[in-house]
Amino acid sequence: MVAEVVGLGRKFRRRWKNYLGQSLLAIGIFSGVLLLLNVQENPIITASVGATTFVVFAIPSDVTADARNIIGGHAIGVFAGALSAWLLVESYSFVFYSIAVGVSIFLMVITDCEHPPASGTALGLAVTGAELGVVLTLFLCIIPLAVVHEVFRSRLMDLR
Repeated sequence: MVAEVVGLGRKFRRRWKNYLGQSLLAIGIFSGVLLLLNVQENPIITASVGATTFVVFAIPSDVTADARNIIGGHAIGVFAGALSAWLLVESYSFVFYSIAVGVSIFLMVITDCEHPPASGTALGLAVTGAELGVVLTLFLCIIPLAVVHEVFRSRLMDLR
């Protein structure tokens, strides 16, 4: 009764090992990511990589979890964020932040590299600026996530 009230139904009882295992694997991988990222200096980028971690471990069969989409989507996010930061006019910053998100969506959709967290990357770089060190660190974080997804793909299950 209590399990059903909080949303833990038959699916969870049948696959609890997947839920627990994939969540623990996500904790381990994301802990490594956090060692690379300076959370205080890059909170939006950190959040974006956290969202990518969710996609990889919670919905691994979704197209947005494919390595091509993870890496390509974040590359597009970097481009859109850097472009917006470069063009930024301070008094209209909200417009340029919006442009970063909109351009990232447009480019991801037309190139079939949809990865929603990458719009967060675009926003983060538009807000904080696209410093080379931040961009390199971002890719040092997302490439292992893409590799882990490819390596464990056959063992990961959708948790929804």
